[in-house]
Amino acid sequence: MSIATYADALMGLPADLREDDVLDVDALRVFRDDVIDVLYAPFEHLNPLARVVIVGLAPGRFQVHRSWMVARELLLAGRAHDDVLRIAKSTASFAGPTRTNLIAMLDELGLADALGLKSTSSLYDVDAPLLMSTALVPLGVFVHGSNWTGHAPKVRQHPWLQASSTTLLTDTVRLLPDALFIPTGTAVEVELQRRVDEGLLSAQQVVSGFPHPSGANGHRRRMFDANKETMRATIARWR
Repeated sequence: MSIATYADALMGLPADLREDDVLDVDALRVFRDDVIDVLYAPFEHLNPLARVVIVGLAPGRFQVHRSWMVARELLLAGRAHDDVLRIAKSTASFAGPTRTNLIAMLDELGLADALGLKSTSSLYDVDAPLLMSTALVPLGVFVHGSNWTGHAPKVRQHPWLQASSTTLLTDTVRLLPDALFIPTGTAVEVELQRRVDEGLLSAQQVVSGFPHPSGANGHRRRMFDANKETMRATIARWR
């Protein structure tokens, strides 16, 4: 699954495609069964120089739609595939209010200080080379039309999800053996812990207890406050 395969479909998207209609775009469908529906998203860009890796579960409907629209515009303008992937991923990853919450939490944990930055907001701008945003499954995954939450099914309960997430996460860990990994949510943390158990990653490189930054996560602040000091200590040691 790569942009070379889906470039024509991306360029053929209507300029006024609505976010609510992404699941109707058969040309960008990767997989479907009676449980999940998977759509291509141009998120395969890798950054081998990154010092910090933020790992999400899978891009949601908003992020998929935004990445499609950015990629469509760039491809129609004749931009190289590598540029399209880099820009689309930077623009759409944890986009919207989720990114605002993410930056606020990272700053509160002292990550900006550890990286010598004024704020982690610059990781999405001038300091982008320090960051790699990724996901267990860097594709839009939907369950009965709703964003996949990591539950029902869990990663290990669905063969396609298990195979996809295992390959990508293991490759990312091997690519960036000294980076700090920040899993956003319990489902992601469980999979990173498996890499620790396998000896591919040190426990001191994983910021455990970080909640998903979405505003829809009603437990976000409570979980963050409960784990804040432990997370701050992990970042300080990694520094």
